Amino acid sequence: MDTKRLMEDYTPGPVVMQGVAALRDTLLLDPCTVLDPSAGSGIFGQVFKHVWPKAHRVGVEPKRGEAWYLRNNYDKYALQKFEDFEDEGTRYDLVCTNPPFHSWEAFVQKGLAMAAPGGWVVLLGLTSWGSRSTSGAALFKRHLPIAQLRIMGAVSYRTKGNDTRDYCWWIFQNSTPEDERSSSWIALNLPRLAGSDRKWAGNVRPGRVYGQEFQTSALRHVLPPLRE
Repeated sequence: MDTKRLMEDYTPGPVVMQGVAALRDTLLLDPCTVLDPSAGSGIFGQVFKHVWPKAHRVGVEPKRGEAWYLRNNYDKYALQKFEDFEDEGTRYDLVCTNPPFHSWEAFVQKGLAMAAPGGWVVLLGLTSWGSRSTSGAALFKRHLPIAQLRIMGAVSYRTKGNDTRDYCWWIFQNSTPEDERSSSWIALNLPRLAGSDRKWAGNVRPGRVYGQEFQTSALRHVLPPLRE
C-alpha cells in the first residue's frame, strides 16, 4: 500500500460541510451518535461537531499515523479497519464518511449492520455508481439507497496530481425491508460550490485547523427541508 499517496488524499472541507449540513437542514437529521468509519485526519469529525455539537462522535481509522487527529476530532476512536470494528453492540443513529473505493460495498453492508433501527448510512461515492453499467448497480439491488445528493461540479481529493470526478452523497436507511421499497431513489442536486471549494488546497492536514471556509462557503449552499 502506498501510504504516503493515501495520506495526501483529503476530502475538501466545504464539500463535507455542505453535505452534512444538508443532512441536517434538508433531511432534518439530528443524530445523538455518529460514526465515521474512515476517519483519516478528522475532517468529518470536525464538521459533525459544528453541525451537531451534542452528538457523540466515534472515528475509526486503520492508519496509526492519524492517532493525533483522531484524539482531537472525536469523542472516541479506534485504530483499526472498519471491517474489524465492533463496539459492544452499540448501534449508531448515523454512519457517515468518504470510504475507500475498494471497500465501498463493504462499508454499505457494515454500516447498515451498525446503524440503529431507522438509522442512516450516508457515504460519498461516484455519481456514476447509480448507472446500470457499474458495480454499484448490483450493490443497489441488495441495498437500495433512499436518495442521493449530487455535488454539482467535479471534486478532487488529491493535494498533488489530478483526479477529478463527479460525486454525490448516497443515502441509505436501516428501516424498510428491501422487498417493500420502491425500485428507485430520490436524486437532488446540491447548489454548486465554487471550484476552489471542491478540491483540497494547502499542505496542512484538514484535521489540524478548523477552517473558516466551512462557515463562509458551504453553509450558504444547502437545500430547503424535505420533511416537515
